[in-house]
Amino acid sequence: MDCYAQPGGNLIDAKGKKQGFWRKNYSDGIIRYEGNFKDDQPDGIFRYYTEEGVLKMVSYFYENGTRSSVKVLDPKGTIISAGNYVGKQKDSTWTFYNEQKIVLSRETFNKGSLIGKTYVYYENGQVSEEVTWVDNVRAGPWNQYFEDGKPRSTATFVKGLLSGKMVYYHPNGKVKLTGTYMDDMKQGTWYSYAENGNLISTEVFKDGVSENPNEFNFKKLDKPESEILKGP
Repeated sequence: MDCYAQPGGNLIDAKGKKQGFWRKNYSDGIIRYEGNFKDDQPDGIFRYYTEEGVLKMVSYFYENGTRSSVKVLDPKGTIISAGNYVGKQKDSTWTFYNEQKIVLSRETFNKGSLIGKTYVYYENGQVSEEVTWVDNVRAGPWNQYFEDGKPRSTATFVKGLLSGKMVYYHPNGKVKLTGTYMDDMKQGTWYSYAENGNLISTEVFKDGVSENPNEFNFKKLDKPESEILKGP
């Protein structure tokens, strides 16, 4: 197979296809990427660098360069995300990390579109939030949790919009606030509760706008509100 050297030692065969080891630089000579090609397709490990010459991503290409397994790095070399690509689109499960290598979140893709459930985590590994996606649109349950795993809020998305009942909880498991959404707007009566379960107030909404913003059922305060808000 006849090959022709390009600047930097990169090779192109008689058919104009990249072959073997290639290295591309930025305009100032800093390495941009390096890796091997086979019949013009990336093959095996490729390394990508910032304009300062810091390694920022490592990709392993397979299936004739159509798929790759990727690790994205921060300037210190710590992995901050990892997952797969099909072509140039994210695919399958991606995991994201902080500087301490603790998992922050997980997302699942199908050729670039979010699908299934995505998860956000506390540093203790407990799920903080889970959302259901269909073709890049939130559709289905949306749940949030306290660090001990107890529910913090529950709601539902329909075609990307909050629809149906939403509930917020106190840390002790009692309902804190509840009401209904329709097409991302509060509708009807919303109820607010104390930690002991007693009803504190109600508020009525129409198309997201409160019809009685100043009508509350609070007990009479022992001292002026302005004094309470000053704090200790």
